[in-house]
Amino acid sequence: CEGLPQLDSGGFAGNKTDAFVNVVYEDCVVRTDVIDDTLSPRWMPWTKRAFIFHTMHTSSEIFLGIFDYDGGFGNDHDLIGRVAVDLANLRPRMEYVLDYAIYKTAKMSKRDEQGPQGIITIRLRLDVDDERRMLLSNVLEGPPPRIHVNVESRKDFLCSRYTVTGKYNMETYSIANLNSYVEELMTYSEIRFYIYDALVNLLLWRGHFAINFRVPCSPRDKTTEEEEDDEDESK
Repeated sequence: CEGLPQLDSGGFAGNKTDAFVNVVYEDCVVRTDVIDDTLSPRWMPWTKRAFIFHTMHTSSEIFLGIFDYDGGFGNDHDLIGRVAVDLANLRPRMEYVLDYAIYKTAKMSKRDEQGPQGIITIRLRLDVDDERRMLLSNVLEGPPPRIHVNVESRKDFLCSRYTVTGKYNMETYSIANLNSYVEELMTYSEIRFYIYDALVNLLLWRGHFAINFRVPCSPRDKTTEEEEDDEDESK
């Protein structure tokens, strides 16, 4: 991670954010080791940083939540931000190194107000035994099912919930969530003209460079009038 915010008091004395990453994928919840007192944590090879998941549905997303560890009794881990990784855009048997901006919520208005909370770099690899079955699973199985995960404590529950939904749960009914969806739709309407113009240019091939070319043709016989004109010009 890079550029995480300072969430611990006593930064002047070297007490900085103690970061760890909580990962939720389908029915699995795992977390990395805690990296103490740094705003740019690095997980070395000897730390707990790599995980292998078995996929039940190809449209499932991987949710990553970045937290500041609080070990005191009754204190919850502070949410720094989260990202959601869509595996449907990845090709099998290829290794990806991806950078994501960290936000606390999926709400566009809140993102603009708060700004990114840093950057996280992840490495992914997708191994598939049967690619044909993977492609057909989205059609035959439909959308991913709702999965419930059991955790040991309230702290773990809050970490998992914030990792999946963010600071604001967008699935609950509230006026704030409705306003957020309206704002997002208005944002799409502003760029609708540019999307429409790009599609027209692509489909109708409009706006590209004109190509001029000559069509060769066989010479025709001259008429009597043209021959007389040639004689006058020669004189």
